[in-house]
Amino acid sequence: MADRRVPLTEAENLVEAFARRLDASHVGGRLGRLVTHIRSLGAKNFSGGKPYEAEEWIYNLEIYFEMMECTQVELRKVTTCLLEGDARFWWDTIKRVTPPPLLELMQWAEFKEKFLERFFPQVEMDKKEQEFIQLVQGKMTVIEYETKFTKLSRFAPHMVDTPDKKARRFIGGLNSNIRRLVTGRGITYEEAVDRALTQEEENQKYRAEKEQENNTKGKRSHPAPTHKNAQPWKQQKGRDGNRGATSSANRGKEVAKPPVRCFNCGGTGHMASTCSQPRRPFGSCYNCGKLGHFANQCNEPKKVNNPSARPVQLNAIVLEDVVLEGTLEVYNTRATILFDTGASNSFISSMFVVTLGLTPVALDRFLTISTPLQKSVTLNKVCLSCPIKVVDMKFPTNLIVLPMGRFDVILGMEWLTQYHALIDCYKKTITFSVPSQPTQEIQCFIPRKPLTTGILNHLETKSSDLLLNQIPIVNSFEDVFEKITQLPPKREIEFSIDLEPGARPISVTPYRMAPKELKELQTQIKELLSLGFIRPSASSWGAPVLFVKKKDGSLRLCIDYRQLNKVTIKNKYPLPRIDDLFDQLRGAQIFSKIDLRSGYHQLLVKEGDIAKTAFNTRYGQYEWLVMSFGLTNAPAIFMDLMNRSF
Repeated sequence: MADRRVPLTEAENLVEAFARRLDASHVGGRLGRLVTHIRSLGAKNFSGGKPYEAEEWIYNLEIYFEMMECTQVELRKVTTCLLEGDARFWWDTIKRVTPPPLLELMQWAEFKEKFLERFFPQVEMDKKEQEFIQLVQGKMTVIEYETKFTKLSRFAPHMVDTPDKKARRFIGGLNSNIRRLVTGRGITYEEAVDRALTQEEENQKYRAEKEQENNTKGKRSHPAPTHKNAQPWKQQKGRDGNRGATSSANRGKEVAKPPVRCFNCGGTGHMASTCSQPRRPFGSCYNCGKLGHFANQCNEPKKVNNPSARPVQLNAIVLEDVVLEGTLEVYNTRATILFDTGASNSFISSMFVVTLGLTPVALDRFLTISTPLQKSVTLNKVCLSCPIKVVDMKFPTNLIVLPMGRFDVILGMEWLTQYHALIDCYKKTITFSVPSQPTQEIQCFIPRKPLTTGILNHLETKSSDLLLNQIPIVNSFEDVFEKITQLPPKREIEFSIDLEPGARPISVTPYRMAPKELKELQTQIKELLSLGFIRPSASSWGAPVLFVKKKDGSLRLCIDYRQLNKVTIKNKYPLPRIDDLFDQLRGAQIFSKIDLRSGYHQLLVKEGDIAKTAFNTRYGQYEWLVMSFGLTNAPAIFMDLMNRSF
């Protein structure tokens, strides 16, 4: 007779596993010891609160977990022991709706995903990403800026996933008096931080020396004037906010900014990243290149560098020139564009170059940009063949990199001439008549208030939409345009799905999707879950999903309910006839319309029919609590709701 006894080792394993579960069920067991240990490391309870507090709490827990030896399930159990208040109520709800076997096996990663969906949703993560994109040093020290940069960078990992991108992003946010002296060829993030700290220290020393010099010697001035009407020279603030030495005769006139000074050789007209001279020792004098003193203490003659430069006119602020402002796409990214007939070339903002991640190339010679206000700057970088999208066509052009704040791109006569642009001031349009290509027209709008700069305030293509906050009447009724944030109330009717006799549940395998579509699918599912429009499902029904591209390039989530519609009894509620509607409008002179936001989602699905709306995805099965698009009786039920409501 075969021996049916369990081997001793297996029996011991079973007993040990049972003992572990029994031990973990008591506060004084292993679970209790783990909770005590993590609290001794500094972990705190979480009761809810602001979204960023939830993310920081999870972030700190993961640091503590690195110092603990336990399974992923134990990590989840330890974490739930630290929940209290609203967070505890949320977890109790999860426990009630999750089958006990699945709850017992739930690991840390799954819990973390559910937790962040509730307490740190995608919209909050997007806010943190936008905060990182807009981060600049401002009044912060380099250390404070670097700390905040590191803290926020984890919300935008795709922007710092390489050492070069991380360094360029960090340098781009530094103050100008530090940034232009930190930039260099192949500089790493650590080198950029070190250079910024060194330059900040040098700036502080320089300011301290100046203050000490002023305190001991007093304010410097020229000898007393010999003529009673003569006035001494003094520092005076010009219209651009910069201070320069001016006489009383020049008071109020624009003072030209000094040209860019090279961090490597001390010359002017170029930056260290394009310097052809050998690399000088870091921290040495900008003037002579020697160590031990600063440029203001140098006894050597000051270097004068006057590179051969070709002058270029930039007249974006002159009243006489025709200038239009608007928004077009550059590399599929919306950009603020200035059409300037007074500019001889086309330009792109240096910060916009960083945003697009472009790599400019060096020009064969320097360009000096000048304006009628005597401003000038020397440039030598260009971005080649940048596509400017006008309506449905792309017009490539070379854009010279120029530091500017208000505009992302300036398109001058070179570009306007190349693409046969015709500006009609009376009709306020720009027409592009490129040979062998369809004519494209852009409509301009004159601002309501007169401008002292001569720049039109707004430009729109015929296919673009106005923003709501740009329409005055809309601002008086902001509550009408609020987005839906919760389930609609119960109404007089509910959406039902009546099946033909003998119909059996139908479930279709999910369609294959590209990686980009899968990412968008995950995002839209999370958004619908957060609104409460859908919920996880275990239905025997299931329809596949797919994406349809909208006019603006975004993706619309569509559910293929064709198989369900085949076995659904059709609702015969009459839809309106167009000629009847026209008869009702006979004699009317003033018309109005209402456009509901997600109109179908204003109606709840009947409780017994929710399971029939289920759809299958790569990330699980879900079912609708509100009426979905694509269902055969949706238009009829919606028309019934409209007739009852209006």
